[in-house]
Amino acid sequence: SDDPHVWMDFQNAKKIARAIAFALEQKDPNHKTAYEQNLQAFEQEMDALDQSFQTGLASCQSREVVHVGHLAFRNLTDRYGLSLSALAGSSHDGENSVRQLAELIKFIKKNHIRAIFTEETLSPRLSAAVAAETGVEVLPLYTVEHVSKKDFDQGVTYGELMRRNLESLQRGLSCQA
Repeated sequence: SDDPHVWMDFQNAKKIARAIAFALEQKDPNHKTAYEQNLQAFEQEMDALDQSFQTGLASCQSREVVHVGHLAFRNLTDRYGLSLSALAGSSHDGENSVRQLAELIKFIKKNHIRAIFTEETLSPRLSAAVAAETGVEVLPLYTVEHVSKKDFDQGVTYGELMRRNLESLQRGLSCQA
């Protein structure tokens, strides 16, 4: 996959966490046990999330994730057998996105797509335009790169954001729980 967002795959998230725990243990050997326990808890959470995504996305009316945002979900959609159609580009302007937008709208109508996904941190202008043109519902997906101040202040975790992603995907793809 050419998608650099490797942490959107739970197995990769575990590898990253192991590397972080190892580095912390080297720097701070006095707290090795705490780092190991935290790592173990995180790995268990990742395995549980992976299982939830597999079960939760197993039987959906649609497997077509139409995403308006930057290309951040290829690792996730590949892992769970979903197709990803993205109107990508972080700037979201210029004449090429007008053409892309028109193609996306055509795709949505032709494939009877009921929901599209966008990142919470992006301007809603583009997804709102698509929704106005097609009547789709717009649902949030989190890249876990940018965390809103509210979520940060509330100590929202990676796991929590990924659970929100699962809920959005299940809703948008009409999945049987």
